[in-house]
Order: sequence, then structure tokens, then C-alpha cells
Amino acid sequence: MGFKAEIEKAIHAVVPEATIELSMNPDGSYVGHVVAPEFAKLTHLERQLRVWKSLRERLQETASQIGILLMYSPAEFDAVLEEVA
Repeated sequence: MGFKAEIEKAIHAVVPEATIELSMNPDGSYVGHVVAPEFAKLTHLERQLRVWKSLRERLQETASQIGILLMYSPAEFDAVLEEVA
């Protein structure tokens, strides 16, 4: 299993319905966004804490190879897409 798949597995462990988009930066770190219905019930901090706890527990020191992860509810993500369009 590749590192990208390991990241996705760690995120899905705590947010099973998440849609995850990741890309690799030139420096080898991964960045991206996570969209999940259950995020609508959580603050931004709660989302980050939940996901990053799983990443650190499952990936340990390799979690440091992950950069920015933006986390949205589906409605928030749709609003972002509308702003960009």
C-alpha cells in the first residue's frame, strides 16, 4: 500500500463517508481536502483534531509528511467551488 492510500485509510477510519482529494507537493509532502457530511456537526477545530489524531496514531512519524488538509462539509465545499467559478 502506498503512502497516499495509508493517509486515506487513516482518514476513513474516523470519517468513513469522506471524499478525499490529495496531491503531492514537489517537496514530497501531501496536501488536499476532505469533504464529509459529519463535518457539518463539528467545528473546524474538532474536524482537525479528529483527523490528525488518527493520522498521527496510524502513521506515527510519517504523518509529518502531510501538509495542509482543508476539511469541509459538503455545503461548505459547494460554496467554495461557487466562489472559484
